[in-house]
Amino acid sequence: MGAQPWQFQTGSDIRAQPAQGEAGILYVGTEDERLLVLDDSGHLLWQSHLRGAIHAPPVLGADGMLYVATMGGRLYAFSPDKHASLPH
Repeated sequence: MGAQPWQFQTGSDIRAQPAQGEAGILYVGTEDERLLVLDDSGHLLWQSHLRGAIHAPPVLGADGMLYVATMGGRLYAFSPDKHASLPH
C-alpha cells in the first residue's frame, strides 16, 4: 500500500467531487457553504464563504472561470487568478 501524500481537514462534509485546475489546484465545495482552494500539496490557498451548501462539483469553464452553484439558489463565477467572486 502506498503512502498518503497529504490530507486536509475541511471541518465540514464534502458532497461533490472537487474540480482540478492548472498546476494541480483543487476547488472543493463544502456543506458549510465554503469554496476551498488547495494547492497540489494540500495547503489552503484561499477560501470564499458562499450563500448555500455546495452539492454539485465546481466547473472550470472554457473561458477560464470557475463556476459554483449552491443549494441557496445562487451561481457564482470566480476568476481563479484574482480570487474574486461575482454572484449571478
